[in-house]
Amino acid sequence: MDDAATARRKAFVDAARELFFANGYAGTTMSSITLWSYFPSKEDLFEAVVDDIVERYGDALAIDLPLDEPVPDVLRRFGNVLMTKLTATPLLSLFRLVVGEAERFPHLSKTFYDRGPRRGKARAADWPSLGAARTGLLLHKAESLRYWIAPERRQDVFKFGGMIPVEVKRAGRLVIALDAGAWIDLVRDGKAQPSAAHGHGPACSGIRKTVEYDVTPGRYLLQIVNAPEQSIRAMAVLRD
Repeated sequence: MDDAATARRKAFVDAARELFFANGYAGTTMSSITLWSYFPSKEDLFEAVVDDIVERYGDALAIDLPLDEPVPDVLRRFGNVLMTKLTATPLLSLFRLVVGEAERFPHLSKTFYDRGPRRGKARAADWPSLGAARTGLLLHKAESLRYWIAPERRQDVFKFGGMIPVEVKRAGRLVIALDAGAWIDLVRDGKAQPSAAHGHGPACSGIRKTVEYDVTPGRYLLQIVNAPEQSIRAMAVLRD
């Protein structure tokens, strides 16, 4: 599509957005604008309007989710940016339109969800998780941390801690390994999971501590408590 055609298409989308917001989905007809060469149906036009709004206000989905910062701080920053965008006038108008027309046109809510909220949910879920590769993690002083749940081991204010997601694809025995002594809690749905075994790695492996858990598929959060240094190397291995 050349520049002129792109500009013309955008003008149609802008006009359609105002008509949808003013007249509702049912009250907007394709005959009100010459659109057929760009949009085969009103559904396609509505999708283009949603995509245009998400593109302009969806930059929250591109925010960094760094592993070397406390989880609550990262999620709070992500949430603040997301809420600022979600309360912008065009997005609120789009939400009111979808809610108002959902009973007569249920496909609108699916279009809205697939092109908006589903992307935000997927972005949050994309936060890198701990895996089988030994990973260096930057930890933080105890007073700067707010864990998802209170650790089962009392925090030492002179030591360090942190959190990192762990994605489990299938049921099995999850082995968490650390290269230094520290307390760990594996959390899911707001509850610490019971450990099945404790140990350490082979001599000269650099693995100081291992904790094993019987797990089912899902997303967990590993809480590290009372590490002696500000960094630690960790890995998560799933065995049958």
